[in-house]
Amino acid sequence: MRSGLCSAAAVCRRCFVLLPARLLAAFAFAALLAALAAAQTATTTISGTVYDPRGASGLPLPNILVYVATNAPDPLPAGVQCLTTASIPSGAIAYTTTDVNGNFTISGVPVSATYYLVIQAGKWRRIYPNVVVDTTPLTGQILSMPANHSQGDIPLIAIATGNVDGFECVFRDMGIDVAEVSDDVADPTFTDRIHLYKGNSAAGADISPSTPSESTLIDNSTLLNSYDVAMFPCQGGPKVKSSTELANMLSFANSGGRIFATHYSYDWLNTNPAFGSPFTGVANWAATSITNNSPLPNPSPDPGIANVTTSFTDAATVAQWLFNAGATYKGLQDEIQISTLRRDLTSIIAPTQS
Repeated sequence: MRSGLCSAAAVCRRCFVLLPARLLAAFAFAALLAALAAAQTATTTISGTVYDPRGASGLPLPNILVYVATNAPDPLPAGVQCLTTASIPSGAIAYTTTDVNGNFTISGVPVSATYYLVIQAGKWRRIYPNVVVDTTPLTGQILSMPANHSQGDIPLIAIATGNVDGFECVFRDMGIDVAEVSDDVADPTFTDRIHLYKGNSAAGADISPSTPSESTLIDNSTLLNSYDVAMFPCQGGPKVKSSTELANMLSFANSGGRIFATHYSYDWLNTNPAFGSPFTGVANWAATSITNNSPLPNPSPDPGIANVTTSFTDAATVAQWLFNAGATYKGLQDEIQISTLRRDLTSIIAPTQS
């Protein structure tokens, strides 16, 4: 009996000695796995500010997509299409968008890697390669949109110039190299990103006497659809468009093309005779005739003070951005001074936004 008791006691002692050792080994192995997992999933942040092509001396840009990727982003496809900030590129490891002050913070960026840091708005894109990320947050990044096509991607833009609004000058003022402004004759390969066409009514700037007319652009759907943006600054009066031209422009817009029009270029949008625009449901236009270019009394006084709409998110962002940039009237919130005032419509039709 004693022998048996002793034997059992000996076994029991061995159990109590061996069991803690096994648990200790298991705990050590689990801790090692946890440490390895933590090392593999450790992340940090990248933060900074995105500016227009002038860099820190220019204006900060809101709603810009900022992301990091381990591989170089694919080339952007040519031709008209719809690209938005919501279209997150494949291969993005982490991303965010800039706030109204152009500031961003990308969280969850895996450490101990080298990335491409990308800023993008539609087909405006610049890629910063060889960004090394370690455990220390990467702060104070000063990023800017490309000033020319060698720095990055710029959408292909067509401008039918008008002698009232010199909109082509805005690109120069925002930092785009003047060498990017050309036309189909001087730049037949469409390497430069901004092409001028002489307006049909009262043209503004041109590249040379050989600069093509507006008709060259708007009569040719294939040519028009090679652009991403079509701009129609005011030429001093409206002009009736042909059914072909109207159909081409509607197709361009429906395919994702961006159209910019000022004042009398409402001739693209006005559904009243004699314009007959297919862009129905945009606004309630004042009755207009070709001989009466101002169908409604002009607002008074001129210059006047306008209230900036803040009734939807993008409008509120623009209002705050104008205020931050010091562009509001006497530093007041949501007010700007404007001149040469005209009124061509009585109201807008939802979902149109003013």
